[in-house]
Amino acid sequence: MTETENKQNQEQQPALPIDPVNPITGEVETRQPEPEDEEPIPIPEGDDDGSLAFLQIPSDASRRQFNCPETTQQKLVNTTFWLIDFYEEIKTKYGFKMLIKVKPSKDAPESEARKFFTNCEDIKYVMRQIKRRNAFPRKVTLRANGNHYFFE
Repeated sequence: MTETENKQNQEQQPALPIDPVNPITGEVETRQPEPEDEEPIPIPEGDDDGSLAFLQIPSDASRRQFNCPETTQQKLVNTTFWLIDFYEEIKTKYGFKMLIKVKPSKDAPESEARKFFTNCEDIKYVMRQIKRRNAFPRKVTLRANGNHYFFE
């Protein structure tokens, strides 16, 4: 086949869609389209300042992350704050840990929320017990004795 014939054949054949392929797993990745038949969500009442915070969009429950700045347990020692939520078994470069979301006060805006990782069994136990009782948010003070952290 000559070069001219090759070009003519290519022009006659419709272009095939290319599916994105994960280079690590080799699996074809597909996106789920957003449902178009969902009911619109009303905008909260008040003075709309144009910020995302005003819209009060909740975090995606299918994602295991909190959209707030990270802090450390060490920075929270001897401070009182509110436990808001947590995720277990979050993979980090140091192994699997619990991710905890906290706020300085019960009614603090999301912009003041912080998150920290812990592997302390005492803290993990308390967080699980609070969840079993459906008792979030909870006011605590973080204490430490050497490398041992605990809530009061």
